[in-house]
Amino acid sequence: MVTEGGSYTVTVTNNNGCSSISNTIEIIQDPDETPIIFVQGETTFCFGSSGVILTSSDAEGYLWSNGKFTKSIQVFNSGEFSVTVPGLCGDFTSQPVVVTAIHPVDPIAINDTISNIPGIATPGVLGTANYYQWYYEFFAVDPFFIGQEFDTLIYETTVFYVEAVFETNDVVCESDRVEVWAVVDTTTSIIIIDEVENINIYPNPTSRVIVIDFENGVASEIELDIFDINGKIVFSKTIEPGFGPRKEIISFLDLASGIYTISLLSNKNRYVQKLIVQNE
Repeated sequence: MVTEGGSYTVTVTNNNGCSSISNTIEIIQDPDETPIIFVQGETTFCFGSSGVILTSSDAEGYLWSNGKFTKSIQVFNSGEFSVTVPGLCGDFTSQPVVVTAIHPVDPIAINDTISNIPGIATPGVLGTANYYQWYYEFFAVDPFFIGQEFDTLIYETTVFYVEAVFETNDVVCESDRVEVWAVVDTTTSIIIIDEVENINIYPNPTSRVIVIDFENGVASEIELDIFDINGKIVFSKTIEPGFGPRKEIISFLDLASGIYTISLLSNKNRYVQKLIVQNE
């Protein structure tokens, strides 16, 4: 009787003293029949995709940690997955395979409301993403900003579209895009006048000087402001009232080339116009 594992042979000797040795038989005591899991696909993926397929090595039967009894399982959720199979001397369980399904949760919009226009609004989002991508249009391809919030110069209520981006093990998953609003409170805001027949601003583009032509004069005090693209006031002047046609010459020697906004505010009316500065 063999009670231990090892290599065994038997030698037979006849009456004439001749001997013969049998072939070797290997006896394995308590054989290790631990199954191996083969992975088809990536173990990190975006939730809602086709997931990953896990397949056990051959055995008489299979019991997966999620309760399945098939040789292969398709996994769509995060977790650790192992398989147990029957062996000669008992059951054997594989090493677990860690699966990560990334859930790209939509960001929470933080709208911002301003009263005076043009003005700076600070729309933002909340969430647990690695970063956030902002778009001017819902189907835009390239984001114009990456971050949680930003300052923007607006003249009217404006909507932006934001998606949350989650990244794990070099796998990038994006949420649905949500709307984030920069709102102008029309109950308290100053009225914008896009066109005024008796005001002309020229030349535009300009280099250092502009002329504001008030054909009907200036009935009340006017606050003149020039904003850069970030909404910062880079030039200010008060224009005093006066009767009759009038030309106001504005000189700004230190403005860099770029796009600006000129604003004329009188009482509750504001006239705005894009101003292009092109220095030689």
